[in-house]
Amino acid sequence: MNRTLIPKILNIQIGKKAPVEYMSELRQKVNSHLADCLPSHFIPVDMISDETWNSHFKLFLEERAERIFDLIKHCTTDMAAEMAARYGSSAESSQVIEVPVRPRLKDLIAEGKVLVGSRT
Repeated sequence: MNRTLIPKILNIQIGKKAPVEYMSELRQKVNSHLADCLPSHFIPVDMISDETWNSHFKLFLEERAERIFDLIKHCTTDMAAEMAARYGSSAESSQVIEVPVRPRLKDLIAEGKVLVGSRT
């Protein structure tokens, strides 16, 4: 839950800094509108200035995880009935869906289709 897409150099620069320290720096040097976008990433806006988050980072991660999984649940299982009504029917629970599987190397060797040490 402590993942976000940021440039490598920025990640190195914030390194092991406390959340309040690097969030404040990001707002000052990189994005003056940082506070506006944090909620859409499930990050509390007060993490920019409230030093309590420095010592309660685990709580932040737990709360963020819960909110992300709630969103995933809402967009998947909670919406299944609506999606089935709109786009088709849901699969029967006993229905088996065959997924094509590429042969594994050990199976090819066991069947004699590939010889150990062969470069073909």
